[in-house]
Amino acid sequence: MHRISLATGLAVVSASAVVATAFAAVSTSGVAAQWEPLTEYPTFVAEFDAASVHPNGGLLEATFRFTHSQPQTNVDSGLKYLSAQVQSLFDCDGKQFAPFRRVEFAGPKGTGKEIATVVVPPSKMKLANVVPESMNGLMFNRVCAKRQ
Repeated sequence: MHRISLATGLAVVSASAVVATAFAAVSTSGVAAQWEPLTEYPTFVAEFDAASVHPNGGLLEATFRFTHSQPQTNVDSGLKYLSAQVQSLFDCDGKQFAPFRRVEFAGPKGTGKEIATVVVPPSKMKLANVVPESMNGLMFNRVCAKRQ
């Protein structure tokens, strides 16, 4: 994996291929990932890990996976990737969300070499309003439907 310096205030962390493989196979709750379809567009497919939903500081955390039909280019390194897994926080009452970790992979569905990992430090994380009928709206609806 390449270490990348981002001008956006995001911290980049490196991880071994073992950690990348574990992230691809196991949800953040330590339970085997349960990937469910979220939506499909001509350029990418989005999936939701139902096993990843759990409370985190008064919000809900969940993991999503995006597999592109064509290689994408990482803006910082110029390296190509086909999929990304994104962890996000959701405020179901306030209708807000914040992605905080993104891992890009060379292969589809979170497989292959890890291209980059980007983590937003808690001090830089800001919740944004969910836009109905957008990708973040679909993500929000799926996660917040899981709360009890």
